[in-house]
Amino acid sequence: MRGQAEDMMMTQRLTDMLNVYSDVQRRYFLALFDQKDRKETCVDLSDSDFLFFSSMSVAKRNRYLVDMRALCRNQKLLDQARELRVVVLEMNAGLGTSLDIHATEGESKATAVTFPTTIEEISILEAKFLHALRRRTDFRSFGIIPWNSERTQKGWDRIAKKYVSQFREAEIKFYPHHLQADFPRLKSSSHEPLEEGREEDRFAPGGHGQILYHLYFSGAFKKLADEGIDILVLANSDNISATANPFIAAFLAREKIPAVIVTTDRTDKDIKGGILALFQEQLRLVEIGEILPNQVGFFQSLGLKKNHKTQPFNTNTVYISLPVLLQFLQSMTEDEREQYLVPKLIVNKKRVVVNGIEKEVEQLEGAIGSVVLKFPDTKLINVRVADRISQFAPVKTNKDVEYLYQSGHFFFDLETATLKVCEKAVGGEPRAASSDAGNEASMHSRLKRRQKSGV
Repeated sequence: MRGQAEDMMMTQRLTDMLNVYSDVQRRYFLALFDQKDRKETCVDLSDSDFLFFSSMSVAKRNRYLVDMRALCRNQKLLDQARELRVVVLEMNAGLGTSLDIHATEGESKATAVTFPTTIEEISILEAKFLHALRRRTDFRSFGIIPWNSERTQKGWDRIAKKYVSQFREAEIKFYPHHLQADFPRLKSSSHEPLEEGREEDRFAPGGHGQILYHLYFSGAFKKLADEGIDILVLANSDNISATANPFIAAFLAREKIPAVIVTTDRTDKDIKGGILALFQEQLRLVEIGEILPNQVGFFQSLGLKKNHKTQPFNTNTVYISLPVLLQFLQSMTEDEREQYLVPKLIVNKKRVVVNGIEKEVEQLEGAIGSVVLKFPDTKLINVRVADRISQFAPVKTNKDVEYLYQSGHFFFDLETATLKVCEKAVGGEPRAASSDAGNEASMHSRLKRRQKSGV
C-alpha cells in the first residue's frame, strides 16, 4: 500500500515526464490519471440503475432512438442541409496492427487497405475523398480535418496530395493536421510510468477520447465557429460508409441539440464493441474494457437473445452542432468544461517484453462517445441491420477486409462513391446491382506493404 508521500512523488514524476507535451495534452492525461488514482474504472452491470435497450419499453426507446429510415423519408431535410456549412474530422490515428500494417511505414488502415474499381485501385481514404467530391452540393460548404498521429500522417499526405486540385476546384477545404498524442504506459503493479524498453513499449496511442477536449481547449472549435461552421462530423477513417449524411446533419441543426451518435442494431459480430444503455436515466456508453470480468458473458449477450429487443451498438460516428455545443460549454466554469470534455476512463491492460522480461502494463484511454453522451438531449440515430452497410462498414481485422472487399457481397459504386450490397443472382451467387459494375462485384483487396519511401 503506497503512502500519501509516495503518491505525491509518483504524480510529480509523471508530471515531469509530461512536460514535453502541450499544456492541453498534459492536462488531459492527468485528468485520466486522476480517475485511475480514484479507482473510477469499473462498471457493475448488475447495478439496478442500469437499464438496457434490449429490455426497454417501446415508449422509452423512442425517447432516445431516431430511426434512420424514417429520417430519410423527410425530403425537406435535404433542402435544409444545403444551407449548412459542414466539416468532417477523419479519425485516422489508428496504426492497424491487427492487419499487420507496420507503423514505420506511415500508414493507417484507411490508407493501406486498397481494392480495385473499374478504373483504378483505390484505398478506403480515397473512396471517402471521392464521396466528398460526388456529394459536395449536399451542403453550403464542406471541409475535411485530418486527425492523425505522427505514425499515420505520411500515408494521409501521400493520398491527399493527389486530390488537392480537385478539392480546390470543388471548394472543399483541407484543414491542417491535428495530431493525436501518445501517452505513457503505466506499470500495473505500481501505476508508475514504464521507463524501460523501446519507445513503442513505453508509450501507447492516446485514443479518440481526447478529440473534443483537444479541439475545445486548443481553440480549434472557436476558429471553426468563426468560419461559420454549423456541423462537425467525427468519423473513423477506416469506415468507408462514415461520411457526412445530409439527413442527419439537417436533423441535428433543426433539433438545436448539441450532438447525435450514429448507432446500429447489434449483431453477433459486435460483441466486443461499445453499447448504449441508460444509467440513472442518462444515456451511457459501456465498453467491454470497463466491465467486471465475470460480467463479460452477460455484456456480450445483450440484444442477441431471442427474447431481447434490438440493442443499439456504437458506430463511433458523431455529429456535433458547433454553435449549440459552444453555447452550452461557454455557460460553464472552466472546471465544469474540463469535467464534461474528459471521457470516462477505460484501463486497457497489455503485456510487453522489456529486456526479455514480460511486464503487465496499463494504457489509460477514453471513448469519445462517453463525452458526447454527457451533453443534454443527445439522440441516437439508429440504422437497422438490413441498412447498416450504408453507415457502418469498418475494417478492424483481416476478416473484415475479406468480407467487405473479397466476398463478392458488396461492390463500390464509382458513380455515387458508396459501398453497396450486391443483388443475389439465380442460384444464390452474388452479382453487382448494376450492369456497369461487373468487375467490381468480384473485387478483392490487399494491404500494400509500402516502403518507408512511400513508393
